[in-house]
Amino acid sequence: MDSALQTTIILLSICSLHVAAYPNGKVEVACGTMEPNHGASPQTSAAPYSLVVSNTTYGNGQSITVTLNNTSQGIPFEGFLIQARAVGGHKPLGTFQVSDSAAQTLTCNTANSAVSHTSDANKTHIQVTWLGPKTKETIEIRATVVQSAKVYWVSVQSPKLSYSGGVRLLAPALSQLLLGTSVLLLALLTV
Repeated sequence: MDSALQTTIILLSICSLHVAAYPNGKVEVACGTMEPNHGASPQTSAAPYSLVVSNTTYGNGQSITVTLNNTSQGIPFEGFLIQARAVGGHKPLGTFQVSDSAAQTLTCNTANSAVSHTSDANKTHIQVTWLGPKTKETIEIRATVVQSAKVYWVSVQSPKLSYSGGVRLLAPALSQLLLGTSVLLLALLTV
């Protein structure tokens, strides 16, 4: 084969890697910007996808169910990247857990701080669990959603999550302690 042709083929192969999609979802390179390297700009129209959270308050270690849905029938998505960040912030906060083989956790600064797809198969929704951090900041869950290689939306946002201090996690234990103490005092008074 002619050396000029070989060089051209090698250069084209290298350039195609630069704009390659990530069908396996290993998109750690996009952790900071949350933009895929697809060689296209994000859509500016309203995304046909939404992020729904099971609670709008969080405490340290509290589980929040996060669901990425298509809001329009018949418009699936191929890929996604989900992170929790302080409103206006750029650092992922909290950790994620997955229970579906269509999703995997990623390390963006810290272990399990993001979630992405495992294949480019069409999806209509994804559900994951986010565990709140110790921070007291107002947080939003953000997603980049890829409909196809050249069509994607950045910064699909959930409702804001406010820090609750985890008081609700302690309330049942405190109630049991007070009830147990009351029963013990009542028993001692009746003897």
